[in-house]
Amino acid sequence: EFERLGIRVIYLGYEKIFAFPLAVFSFRKVLKAEKPDVLQSFLYLADVLAGISSFMLSISVKVWSIRGTDLAKGTKRHKLIVQRFAALLSGYLPNKIVACSSQVRDFHLGIGYPSNKISVIGNFLPEWTLDTESNSIFLTDSKPLVFSIGLAARYDIGKGHLALVECVTDFLKRHNHIQIVL
Repeated sequence: EFERLGIRVIYLGYEKIFAFPLAVFSFRKVLKAEKPDVLQSFLYLADVLAGISSFMLSISVKVWSIRGTDLAKGTKRHKLIVQRFAALLSGYLPNKIVACSSQVRDFHLGIGYPSNKISVIGNFLPEWTLDTESNSIFLTDSKPLVFSIGLAARYDIGKGHLALVECVTDFLKRHNHIQIVL
């Protein structure tokens, strides 16, 4: 779907947890070559992958996303381990962590995520946010004309990737002097 929209996708090709060290090495090579200004990741495994892969690279904004609370009973053990490992790394690797609700924030604070890095941005934004120009220091001090965004996540229709593309497309319609590289 992204490629149909003209967005280049780099697929690492690692689908099993035991290949994680290879994925870190491969993703780090991609990050060094692409030099994104912003690296955003979705959910625990992608957060850990992005965090470790980007360690000591000059990426100015590293954002993790947390979207759920306690993992359900019957969840595989390795997912619970990744969740707790992400909590341990969360104080060191990302600059910012975005939670989709206050309940999600509170749960993650309870398992060790740092309160000073978590912001709550609800799943549904009011329309006024689309018409407001941000001067957020979180994004940039210099308001560059080119934004480069790195996105680390397993593609799934429910994860909001297409919403990101729609948001970027809408933004570019209103700010046609800015270029975004995803």
